[in-house]
Amino acid sequence: MTNQVAVVTGAGSGIGSAIARELGRRGFHVVVTDIDRSAAEKVSNEISQSSFYQLDVTNPELVDQVAEDVYNKTGRLDVWVSNAGISKMQNYIETSPADLRKTFEVNTFGIFYCGQSAAKV
Repeated sequence: MTNQVAVVTGAGSGIGSAIARELGRRGFHVVVTDIDRSAAEKVSNEISQSSFYQLDVTNPELVDQVAEDVYNKTGRLDVWVSNAGISKMQNYIETSPADLRKTFEVNTFGIFYCGQSAAKV
């Protein structure tokens, strides 16, 4: 593959989908990932050179698998955009430990896992 390859997490909607589309316009082969498989597939179908994966960034083994698969299929991995994130707008007093853990899992650990997996390949 001669085109540069970019993986974008959380690309099924919002900022991630805009990043994925822009990278596609710039000639990248874009790997659209999202925890919502159908959303990732839909965005991927809008980009001429793309593929998609369902990806939960809080699962380090799955993130490793996606990074390795992308590299094995394309022979390269030039850009990794760790865009996946969550935000639950709620009253500070009402924020549960489970809500806080989930936010940290996605927004902090997920970014770490993705960066580490991309660097490995």
